Amino acid sequence: MGVVALLAAVVTLIAPVGGPVDSTGEHLAYSRPDGAGGYRLVIDGRDAPVAASPEPFDVDLGTGARGELVAVYSRRQDSRDVVWFDVATGRERPVPAASRPDRDEGAASVSRGRVA
Repeated sequence: MGVVALLAAVVTLIAPVGGPVDSTGEHLAYSRPDGAGGYRLVIDGRDAPVAASPEPFDVDLGTGARGELVAVYSRRQDSRDVVWFDVATGRERPVPAASRPDRDEGAASVSRGRVA
């Protein structure tokens, strides 16, 4: 286990966690209650720079096409859509193939740039 994952695991043990927890072996992601009725996405012990969610993030950590650390999770707009978050850039974007307005998508997984 890498140092980052170990430290994040310690944070997980002492911080309240709501919802799924995911790890790549070196990185850890989970939701934490924000005190205002919502949840913040936490990656490697730090709040990710994304908007809070009214429900826990169904986060999955994986890799992009170039091996970069990314996370996928769902967001509710009119329907539940899958979102891609690039950890290095702090940018969030919808996954078009999993963002249909007539369907709820969620519980996605990502590896090597492919979302399932």
